[in-house]
Amino acid sequence: SGLGSQVLWQWDDDSEANRYRIIRGLTGNARLIVTTGGTDNVNLDMGALANNTDYRVAASFKSGSYSASLNGAAAATSSYAGSLPSVSKMRVGQSKTGDQANATIARTIDFTKAYTAAQVAGMSAL
Repeated sequence: SGLGSQVLWQWDDDSEANRYRIIRGLTGNARLIVTTGGTDNVNLDMGALANNTDYRVAASFKSGSYSASLNGAAAATSSYAGSLPSVSKMRVGQSKTGDQANATIARTIDFTKAYTAAQVAGMSAL
């Protein structure tokens, strides 16, 4: 989640202290990271995201249940039960500080409910 990460999607409070984000990290792996009060409380590794390939990511979150999947793989999960970040701004393809996806993002879909890890894996299948 450091300098140089490609931010695919971020939902924040117009700061870096409280946010949900899906990134391609420095190692090339896709990650769902949930930050509250400046602390990364959830950091799920979805596996390698290769250059110049089509991919699909699905993630779900509510207090006590976080899951994220890349291309239909079994979802990475966390049961972190602390407070959720309060957010108001959605960014697609970049963070507040300018970390960019450097990719074409064809579509984002946001739902108002949480899904199970199995459902998340099914939604991310190519």
